[in-house]
Amino acid sequence: MADASFAIIPGRLSGMVLLAVIVVVILGWILLAKFGRIPKLRELAPIKAIEEGVGRASEMNRPVLFAESLPNYKLYGAWAAAIIASLTILDYLARLCVKYKANLITCLGRTETLPMVQRITSEAFSSQGKKYDSANILFFPEQAYTAGVTGAIQKMKPATCVYSGMIVHEAVIFGEAGNLVGAFQVAAGTAINNIPFLITTCDFTLIGEELYSAAAIVSGHPIQLGSIAGQDICKYITMALIVAGVVLISLGSPLILNLLKI
Repeated sequence: MADASFAIIPGRLSGMVLLAVIVVVILGWILLAKFGRIPKLRELAPIKAIEEGVGRASEMNRPVLFAESLPNYKLYGAWAAAIIASLTILDYLARLCVKYKANLITCLGRTETLPMVQRITSEAFSSQGKKYDSANILFFPEQAYTAGVTGAIQKMKPATCVYSGMIVHEAVIFGEAGNLVGAFQVAAGTAINNIPFLITTCDFTLIGEELYSAAAIVSGHPIQLGSIAGQDICKYITMALIVAGVVLISLGSPLILNLLKI
């Protein structure tokens, strides 16, 4: 008869405890935010820059262009969070365009996000008693997306361009196309290996997970704000464990190391 005795695999218990702490901290902050204790996140310069860019477009009587990342990254994949955060940025941008009476051009290539974009833009404009022209939503198939957005930039000559999402090789292409027409550019990218291209070609850049923080800030939703605050606390806990481990090892004590082996 097979041995059915219970045994804990070394190193698994400590991981489970840390995971439980992370879950409790994040859920705790979400509940606190939900019941009124909304955390205040650090202000990000690119968020203010988006409003400045929309105002600039209105003064110059030129459009604002928004482009999401390549449609190869689907809504149902690991990058779904970046796509949803980008749509939140689009909602904020659309409301600013209504406020400053600027024309908004939206470029996308995902069929599953098309109805979302249509609803976001139409609701943003209708909330101020205006109608969004659906012809300003430009849909490009996967193979033609980069070329389509670049062509739209060259043809429409937007005063401000906002790029957001899992931006990869198109980072430098979009950025240079915007520079050629003299556009003020703000980007939010989660593909760390392509962030240098966004920083080089754009005026302001949200780096990595700053996209999620920006989406939470502009939405003002308590659950999103609480989630970001909880994750920050977990990062502080992780950094504290690392520092404590380094100090104790330097002093000759493997306490933290032994705890992680449990």
